[in-house]
Amino acid sequence: MSDHSKGLMMISITAVLWGVLAIVLKYALQRFSGNTIIWFRFTFSFVFLAGYYIIHRPQFFEILIKPPILGIFAGLAMAGNYLGFTTGVALTSPSNAQILIQISPLLVAVVGVVYFKERLTLLQKSGFGIAAAGFLLFYWDQLHHLVISTQQYSRGNIWIILQPSPGHFLQYARNSWSESGPRSRPIC
Repeated sequence: MSDHSKGLMMISITAVLWGVLAIVLKYALQRFSGNTIIWFRFTFSFVFLAGYYIIHRPQFFEILIKPPILGIFAGLAMAGNYLGFTTGVALTSPSNAQILIQISPLLVAVVGVVYFKERLTLLQKSGFGIAAAGFLLFYWDQLHHLVISTQQYSRGNIWIILQPSPGHFLQYARNSWSESGPRSRPIC
């Protein structure tokens, strides 16, 4: 199998798994608490990766002697990400969570513009405005067709929207900063 075919297969599997994640979470939340689901996801991932690295790359465990502070922060941010998404699914719906999680790239752009003083092109500003208008129209439409309370829906949306922020900020900061400070190139 060529590298191109392997890549397409992995992308397809990832897309399907991300597509059904919110639906599976909604059903799992009927039987288990959100914290239990998150604990299981972290434990399963750790055991699977630890087993793989023990066999193929045992030298990777040397990082446990003196773990990097950014690695610890990234782990905490990922836990917050899982908690926010799971709580948002519990308070709203899987379809709502899947739509609103797409706000994350916009928040990363806002961090770049506000914190790192990046500049957006006219096309990027137009895209940002169209996406923001789409999210606002989606929110407005959902408020008129709610089966749950407006307060619960809004609280769930806040969990979904804010959950990726720390992890994405860390990723953006790590990729954008050099020894002397932020790069002066525009956001892609």
